[in-house]
Amino acid sequence: MPRYFFHVREDGVLFEDTQGTELATWEEAKEWAVHDARELLKQNVLQRPLSEDWMVIDNEDGETLAIIPFTELLIGY
Repeated sequence: MPRYFFHVREDGVLFEDTQGTELATWEEAKEWAVHDARELLKQNVLQRPLSEDWMVIDNEDGETLAIIPFTELLIGY
């Protein structure tokens, strides 16, 4: 099963996912990322601007598959 890494950039700091998560499909990886990013938004949305926060999805080869800006999650991704 492929392993995906979900890195988060918040307030100018990149938090790297060094363990990753095994998921069966790319679609599951996107759903996982959106769910986790929305959970982070719930915790932080009123504390600071989100314009430069995002989640990065990499595959096990280190290729970036997607960058999801948190601001897009406020209007739906």
